[in-house]
Amino acid sequence: MDNVTAPSLDEIGILHGTDKSSLRQNYLVHYERLFANMRSRDITLIEIGVYNGASLETWESYFERETVVGIDIDPSCKKYEGGRRVVHVGSQTDAAFLDRVLDLHPKPGIVIDDGSHRHADIVSTFERLFPRLSRGGCYVVEDFDAALSSLAQQFGGTATCNAVEYFGAMHMTLMSRYEVATRDAARLWSLVLRSARPESWMYLAEYLMNAVGDYDAALKAVAIGIERMPSEPWLHVRAGQIFERKGDYASAVAAARRAGVSVCRHRMRVGGTLDRGRAARVLERWQSG
Repeated sequence: MDNVTAPSLDEIGILHGTDKSSLRQNYLVHYERLFANMRSRDITLIEIGVYNGASLETWESYFERETVVGIDIDPSCKKYEGGRRVVHVGSQTDAAFLDRVLDLHPKPGIVIDDGSHRHADIVSTFERLFPRLSRGGCYVVEDFDAALSSLAQQFGGTATCNAVEYFGAMHMTLMSRYEVATRDAARLWSLVLRSARPESWMYLAEYLMNAVGDYDAALKAVAIGIERMPSEPWLHVRAGQIFERKGDYASAVAAARRAGVSVCRHRMRVGGTLDRGRAARVLERWQSG
């Protein structure tokens, strides 16, 4: 049987008639780069601004198991519900309404703000929803060009905070932290190379994962630690956590299994006992996650 290539997100968008496709705004080619590793995951996508329902249908077709949640102030948008698509009627300026939506759909994997495009609404919605985003999720604000065009005054409204400047300042803060952490990482790597303790590689991997966000370097560090001390369970646990951050869940489960084996060997070596039921439950949690 011939292999059938799955249609791209942009191709799906064209079929469903969304203005996010390459026929108009050309967002979907960039979204696919960001969302591809989530295509088969059981997550929730929240999109603010339903309009004609075309983008909701696009998301439902592209993602295999995702729940697609639309938010709009227009009650007629309820007609675009169906399948894995849910529509809630309310305003993104209503914090209590957003909280109710999040209670029904906790920890969304993707949030797309294609709502009012007003500066104050963009910032307040981000500050309400971003903290509730799942780990490794994506938060997107569309149509920033509206704030920079001849419509800037209309979309700026009466906001005292310009959304472009708000996210620009956030970007600069994050980049300055990243640059400091990256410079520090090079120094720490050279120190760990001189360390006689294999555990140092595990601690370096944790630093690279959490402070720098360089998962490939973190995996390299933990691999060196495992090579030097293969029976240390926490090294395998750390490897599993890094794989999970990368979205490689099969490798994360495999690392968790190796951690379980390492625990068994460690217990045998020191003459202790192992609660096998507890180890099994740990693996189940990794697999279900």
